[in-house]
Amino acid sequence: MQKAWKTLLIMLLLTVGSLPAYPECLNYEPSVVKVRGKLVIRTLPGPPEYESMEKGDKPETYCFLLLNHHKRCGKSEEAHAVMKEDLAGGTLPSGKFGKNAAWWWIMMLAFNLNTAMKNLVLQDSWAAKRMKALRFSLINLPARVIERSRRLFIRLTKGHPSLEALLTARKRIMELAYLPSG
Repeated sequence: MQKAWKTLLIMLLLTVGSLPAYPECLNYEPSVVKVRGKLVIRTLPGPPEYESMEKGDKPETYCFLLLNHHKRCGKSEEAHAVMKEDLAGGTLPSGKFGKNAAWWWIMMLAFNLNTAMKNLVLQDSWAAKRMKALRFSLINLPARVIERSRRLFIRLTKGHPSLEALLTARKRIMELAYLPSG
């Protein structure tokens, strides 16, 4: 039975591939694409209402290709992990709803600001790093702050590995100040 469905699917694909191309159809590159998934056969309600076979709709059998989407999964889980672990979103400060809501909004503001600054200011190698790595590599650096002639100086050691990233970030922040708004 399953072999018959696979043969039917192959025949259908060969037939569709031999149809003439219409100009209103969109073409994408590459024109040959490999997909992986599981072929599943389902019986669903058909005409006249397409709602319920118990209410008299004719049963119709369809083949579905369930695609594996393993390449795109995980970004929302990563964002939740950053919010909960790096920005203390998993530890609410109170039993009061209003205080927890304010805490959550501040955490979301920090998350969005962190994401925007990483994408706009930091180099590509630093943009994918988590907050803990940024904190230990760029923020908590041993340095001396010197105020002289109404100017602020930060003195780092000469060969510090984060010096170039800090200078590039500062330059990009200064460029953001002159962008038109809206």
